[in-house]
Amino acid sequence: MILRPYLIARWGVYFAFAMAALSAWWAYNAGNSMDGALMRAVFVFVIFVAIAFGAEAVLISGPVARPGMAHHGEPPKSQKAKDE
Repeated sequence: MILRPYLIARWGVYFAFAMAALSAWWAYNAGNSMDGALMRAVFVFVIFVAIAFGAEAVLISGPVARPGMAHHGEPPKSQKAKDE
């Protein structure tokens, strides 16, 4: 399966923002001060963005098989080369 570039990272950033907002809201409702809740939200955002970009890097760093290519990226041998 071929994904668009930065698809996982883009949606990971969206998810990180949502989790950071929820984290800040939960911390503020639990009685933390606003600056403590915001620091917690920034920490959560940074951690989730790092995970998202790490997942993107792992997925794109593997070998990509192109249509018409043999194993390990070697071009297929032509019929003439096999007959000679």
